[in-house]
This record gives sequence, structure tokens and C-alpha cells, in this order.
Amino acid sequence: RDQIESKLMHLSPIEESLIEATVLILREEDVAPRHDRSINGLRNLLGQPEFVDHEKVQSIVGSVEDGTLVEAVLDEAPEGVVVEVVIGEEHTGDVLRPLSVVIAQYGIPGQAVGSVGAVGPTRMEYTRAITGVRFVSSMMSRLVERVYG
Repeated sequence: RDQIESKLMHLSPIEESLIEATVLILREEDVAPRHDRSINGLRNLLGQPEFVDHEKVQSIVGSVEDGTLVEAVLDEAPEGVVVEVVIGEEHTGDVLRPLSVVIAQYGIPGQAVGSVGAVGPTRMEYTRAITGVRFVSSMMSRLVERVYG
């Protein structure tokens, strides 16, 4: 974008107008919220003893397929560099009640942020989950700072 802006001096008024509009769109794209989501380990989660109940499995798979599980998890995401732990009945929505969530935000507030988390049964290894989420969040923040900082 900086290269494009530096070349504006050598363009006709029409070209300059077109380039300015392009730069504006690119800037808006940089700050527009992204909704890229990745879910890994669903098979591991559903293989836990808590989920031998067919109805629980159907409910969780349904909420993954329709996006409500991810939305509910993201609603739990804290702002800043803190790791949030929400266990079972502490969740505000029904979708996550049989689960625990360990989640953190990463990135540069106001510029580029995302969330990373672990979802599991309420008896999950919290120390391991917190350590893992904190580590990945920290690494992602450093990566975002290199790209956008």
C-alpha cells in the first residue's frame, strides 16, 4: 500500500482516484473483523466418557455444525492478555453447559485480534489447558505484532 501511495504523484486524475479507492478498500480490509474459525480435536472431545450419551453427542455435533458452539466459545473470550476459564454451569448459554472452556485473546487490540482456546469435559486437565492456551496466545500475539506492529 505504501508503494501504491508513493506512486500517486505520477498518475492522471482518473488513475489517482482509482488508486485512492483501492487503498481505502485495502485499509478497511485490514481492520475488518475476520470470521475465520478452526475446530480441531472434536473426535477427541467426543471420545471422552462424559459423551457416551447419544443425545449429548448429537447436541454437541449439531452446535458445531450450525456454528453456535463456536459463537458461544467466542462470547466467553476475555479482552486483553488474560486466560479465562469457564466451567460447566458457569456458562451463560446452554450449549456449553456440559463443557469447560479455557480461552484467551491474542493480537493487537484495536488492530488485529483473535481468540484461541480449548474446550473439553469439566474434568479436563486445567493446568495443562491453561498453559497451552497461554503459550499459543503469546506466540500468536508475537506473530501478529511482527506482521502489523
